[in-house]
Amino acid sequence: MTLVRRFLAFAFCLLPVQSLKAGSTKDSCPAQPNSLLSMRDCYRPLLVFTPSLNDPESVRQLDELSRHSPEMKDRDIVVILITSRDAVAPRPPADLPAVALSQSEVAAARSRFKVGSHSFRVILIGKDGSQKLSSGVVVSVDKLSSLVDSMPMRKQEIKQRSQVPEPH
Repeated sequence: MTLVRRFLAFAFCLLPVQSLKAGSTKDSCPAQPNSLLSMRDCYRPLLVFTPSLNDPESVRQLDELSRHSPEMKDRDIVVILITSRDAVAPRPPADLPAVALSQSEVAAARSRFKVGSHSFRVILIGKDGSQKLSSGVVVSVDKLSSLVDSMPMRKQEIKQRSQVPEPH
């Protein structure tokens, strides 16, 4: 089944709670964040703006992300797929950590990042709420991972994780 058909097969909805909490997020983080503000200090939103469900760049981007879902989860990257107003929002692959935003949140994101409804754009937002990457082309998970791993918060997360004793 093609990726586009998989997207069309379901209405866009939140993934199960354990999908978002599986990474290194704090217990105080919302399991189902519904705004960029609610993701601050907890998740690294990856906004994927797409003009249509059949946009080749969007399909390639989501395919790249879904092939590397464990790396995405480990880095607390949450995918937010934003389609044009007249497109039905697809559901990303089930193994990909993703959330949906309300129409008002989508409009605010389009305005904040100056992305038109007919544009493809990938934007990574750090846990501090600032934009870390903006690209008009498909971004590899290797590039995302390297960027996130260079961030001070991520270095702190890795350090804290290495200090936690393994359960017996």
